[in-house]
Amino acid sequence: MNLSLAMITTDSTDPLASARWWSEALGAEIAHEMDGFAALALPGGTMLGFQQVDEPTPGKNRLHYDFTADDPEAEATRLEGLGATRHGRLGDDSFWWITLSDPDGLLFDVAPSQG
Repeated sequence: MNLSLAMITTDSTDPLASARWWSEALGAEIAHEMDGFAALALPGGTMLGFQQVDEPTPGKNRLHYDFTADDPEAEATRLEGLGATRHGRLGDDSFWWITLSDPDGLLFDVAPSQG
């Protein structure tokens, strides 16, 4: 098999604003910007893209980002300071995560690093 993941692309009502927000959240550079599309270059070569849509997809996201952090609570608070919305903590004592959404409504999770 010769298949490699090159980019994860999400719908956005404002792709450049989404790319700027995620650029700040992840410390990644905006690598491509054109009418209706923007993309970040992530470490390891994967791209994170945002494409223009007229309106958000209704209903629950079928795809979301899962991140880990040494201190998920501190990271969630930092992301809230950038404009994320916290939706709560889920899981149990053995495995838990904090669900947030970016300013465009895209859900994502931050869980403890499994060291």
